[in-house]
Amino acid sequence: MDDDIFISDAEALELVKEFDLETFCICKSNNSTDLICCSIDDCEINFYHRKCAGELPVNEEWTCFTCRGIQHPQTLYSSELHEKCVQKEQTNGKKTKRTYAYNDFSLEDAQADAINMIELSIKHLTEDSAMKLNPEFGKTVTLCHSNLKNPKLRSMELVKNICSNIITEIWPSIVTSNEKALLNSRLEDKTALFHKIRSAPSMILNMKELFKVLEVPNGAMTMFILQFLLPKLFQVLIKKRTKETPTAEPEKMFNLDRTEEQVLRYTAGYVCRKLSRHFKRYPRNDTAKICAEIVDSFHKSPVTRSYNFLSYTKIWVDLINRVGVYEINDDVFIFFRRMELVVRQYLNDSDTSLSVSKYILEKEIMNNSLVNIGFNELVQSYDNDQLKLILLCKFVSCWIDLRMNAFSKAYMYSKKRNNSSLSRKTKKSMRKELNKENKK
Repeated sequence: MDDDIFISDAEALELVKEFDLETFCICKSNNSTDLICCSIDDCEINFYHRKCAGELPVNEEWTCFTCRGIQHPQTLYSSELHEKCVQKEQTNGKKTKRTYAYNDFSLEDAQADAINMIELSIKHLTEDSAMKLNPEFGKTVTLCHSNLKNPKLRSMELVKNICSNIITEIWPSIVTSNEKALLNSRLEDKTALFHKIRSAPSMILNMKELFKVLEVPNGAMTMFILQFLLPKLFQVLIKKRTKETPTAEPEKMFNLDRTEEQVLRYTAGYVCRKLSRHFKRYPRNDTAKICAEIVDSFHKSPVTRSYNFLSYTKIWVDLINRVGVYEINDDVFIFFRRMELVVRQYLNDSDTSLSVSKYILEKEIMNNSLVNIGFNELVQSYDNDQLKLILLCKFVSCWIDLRMNAFSKAYMYSKKRNNSSLSRKTKKSMRKELNKENKK
């Protein structure tokens, strides 16, 4: 019975597309407010939003970009968005292949910008606390930074080649990644490989050549700078390569009202209960047994202390209103809230939500640092990374199925409600549906 409420993302999109309304303007929006009409009678689009039309003539007839034979700036923006969306290509084996256009920071990009990144790494090193502890170290680093900013030195082909070689040496530690591992495990693998590369003879030779060109005296201080500078360069490349995620949740997203918090806690409890029952179906499987044990630990104890009969009644009513699904503790709620914040960025009332697939949502949630941190805090007492990954994938998949199903139903209902040309039969069925919901 629990699996009946879930539908695939393809089925959800097909259902949503049935209720497509009339669109206006070059932006293909169904918003019919603040429109302006093109002066050409046989214009293909006819109506435009004023904000999309740009500067309009005062008290004069206006002709759109299309009728004037000019490419509208909005179409350039739309084409950029289209490249980032999922493109489906039919392969030779007649299977649908999904490709995603992400603007990754490649080795060629890093080599072209090698001097600037090494200069930025030296600048970060000048702000390090180690500068204050060792005046000689600070003086040498400042000399490196000032010499590398010299335009004449930067234009030398020798400097470009040396900086490019340094980036090439360190690059394997930036790109190494197991996509089927947790985020912290991926970073650990990158860091482990970096520490092997930083002490390699070829890397030390390239750094010494750079210091020689920068007129830094060779000696013990050179090796000291080298060991401090390379981690800074590693961090700069990681930030360039990795999509930035917020270090903290925005304050405005914390302000969930009581109803939203109760719904989120209820659905999170439902997912935990569903997964717990799922894993307990396989009592002979050791992995399933441990996963069931972990999920059961998310359950908040039903035993609560109440000081009087009134407070006891309030707690009892809250539990009854939850339809019997067990409550989760606060740490689990924070984990689900972080997943919800990621999903809300893609599933909203805009038309671009229709192009979002389950794969995109899974990728965004799995790569979100806050989600990974929240989940690791829940399972920190377990050392098996493969087991953690299996459990996280189950939680993410189940949550996305639930959210996409709810989104498709809400989207269809809003389209029905906003459509003025509804038949009497449709309105009657909608009233029946509403009455059923109110009686629950």
